[in-house]
Amino acid sequence: MSTLQRYVQREFLKIFLLCFTSLLSTYFLVEFFQNIDLFLNYTSPLRYKMLFFLLKMPQFIYHVTPVAVLVSVLVTLSILNRNRELIAVKCSGIMLYHICYPLVMWGLIISALVFVNNEFVVPHTTRQKDFIKNVRIKGRPVRSVFRQNRIWYYGENNTIFSIQLLDPAEKTLEGVTVFRFDPSHSTLIERIDARRAAYVDGVWKLRDGTVRTFDDDGTVKTVSFRKRNFETPETPGDLSQYREDPDTMNFPSLAGYVEKLEKSGFNPTRYVVDLYAKTSIPLISFVVAILAIPFAFRASPSGGIVASLGMSLALGFGYWIVVSIGISLGHAGKATPLLASWGPNIFFLAVGAYLWLHMDL
Repeated sequence: MSTLQRYVQREFLKIFLLCFTSLLSTYFLVEFFQNIDLFLNYTSPLRYKMLFFLLKMPQFIYHVTPVAVLVSVLVTLSILNRNRELIAVKCSGIMLYHICYPLVMWGLIISALVFVNNEFVVPHTTRQKDFIKNVRIKGRPVRSVFRQNRIWYYGENNTIFSIQLLDPAEKTLEGVTVFRFDPSHSTLIERIDARRAAYVDGVWKLRDGTVRTFDDDGTVKTVSFRKRNFETPETPGDLSQYREDPDTMNFPSLAGYVEKLEKSGFNPTRYVVDLYAKTSIPLISFVVAILAIPFAFRASPSGGIVASLGMSLALGFGYWIVVSIGISLGHAGKATPLLASWGPNIFFLAVGAYLWLHMDL
């Protein structure tokens, strides 16, 4: 790496660290005030409340890093442009591509680090965060556990639920098994298996299943049903309190869950979108670095840092809107999972490539 490239790299990293820590602190403060009720309404020890916020930091990193990269690239090049250093570089016969190299490479490195953070840190801290909030702070009983890609929930009336797939928005369950025990919790008296369950008017409506009743003499009575009402105090909100979501699974775990859903005959579209997003979203830092460079070179030297910050906000806001729309369309089944997850990156990479081809370098 040349002296000029090391200089640009040093300036970029200084601004990036400043932007990153500022955004991370702002994100933390906003989240703190949004959850201030945890401090005011619960008498649990302070260490658990502080630990809850600390465990959210890896997720904050996931959200603020692309914005920090975008701002840093634009501000770095704007400062070089304002100081007429870009003009000096061009007059010395050096191509401006030479300056862009460290910025693009650091965008790629940061994307890789975000991917590592999402794969190895976020799943663990998210599970711990939810446990601290619900059990240690709010004092709720440990009633749910996620094992072998199933939700196991210990409910009331000596009942245990085993659920393959839960959709809290639609209030539906897929692949449901209910175990009923006697008051001593030692003897299984009934098992209900249903392919699907929907929560309607305060009652769970089961479809396509069987009921097995276990008598004291050891006989088992089996009855099949197409539709059956199942009354229980548990609501979709109760079952989804500890619901496993894609944030608590890394790529291999989520891929295995999708494969199991497909083999079981369930629709895994929502989870396939999230699976592809685990590879596409970390790459945003690299894409915004590619996209920001031509915008910075197009700005006038008198534009200054304020104009760069405004451009950063506009680009970042537009990018995130497109990403959110794509993910939402994928979850709703209106776009293919691959297009929903990778479409925004491909679109903005294409825009960046077009602008690069028309830069005066």
